[in-house]
Amino acid sequence: MRVVFARGKQSTKPDLSAPLTINNCGYYRDISQDAEVCRTRGREDYQIIFVRRGRLTVDDRVYRDGSVYIFTPGERQHYTYKALPKNCYYWLHFSGSKADEFAARYGLGGFYDKGDDAAAMENLFLSAIDAFTMNLRQKQLFAVGTLLSVVALLCSSTEKNSPFRRAEMQIADLSQPLNVKELAASFNISAEHFIRSFKAYIGLTPLGFRQKCRVERAKELLSGSDLSVDEVAKACGCDDALYFSRLFKKYTGMSPTAYRDLF
Repeated sequence: MRVVFARGKQSTKPDLSAPLTINNCGYYRDISQDAEVCRTRGREDYQIIFVRRGRLTVDDRVYRDGSVYIFTPGERQHYTYKALPKNCYYWLHFSGSKADEFAARYGLGGFYDKGDDAAAMENLFLSAIDAFTMNLRQKQLFAVGTLLSVVALLCSSTEKNSPFRRAEMQIADLSQPLNVKELAASFNISAEHFIRSFKAYIGLTPLGFRQKCRVERAKELLSGSDLSVDEVAKACGCDDALYFSRLFKKYTGMSPTAYRDLF
């Protein structure tokens, strides 16, 4: 078994002296027995785990070669590195005065499938480790630059694999009820982190985006169908026509009937 800690003992304390700071990074290779980690209160910094080869279990979910998992500060952690043949796991911790803003801007958290980019991802983690172990004068600058590259690679996921693209499609489906807690749980992140990250991704909270979708659908039906206002409201997922009318006026500045009269 080989274990490398680029900065010695891991610290859970966030470093707020700079906008972004790498607290530690390293890897585990060829571990001979499963390594279980349980932190009921999580860590105070962000933790990125990359499964180059092996299997990572987070609660009851299993992540295989090429998987990346990001834990956010304060998020409960219960995960296990499995001792499969030729296993290799990389990890990186970061914090900073702008870390939360940075993470929200790019929707960081939960699972990413980077199997097609596994070699590139491994090289980035090795670059971050090298920056520390070579004791370069500007090692923090090099390491943060690597972090930015890691995030850029994570965000290069196709729309099919992007968690917030999938969330956007689910929220826009007005035929289904919206349960933010269940939706967040499906991405293995807390409801609070999901709301914050979704807003950074699309500019609206999940509820705000849902309401916008309702109004846009209502505008289509009011201008292109003979449905009554009550029927339009129900088609947009609103059983209460009065609530629907207030919502429509809030977003358009006019009642549904007045909007229909324009056409």
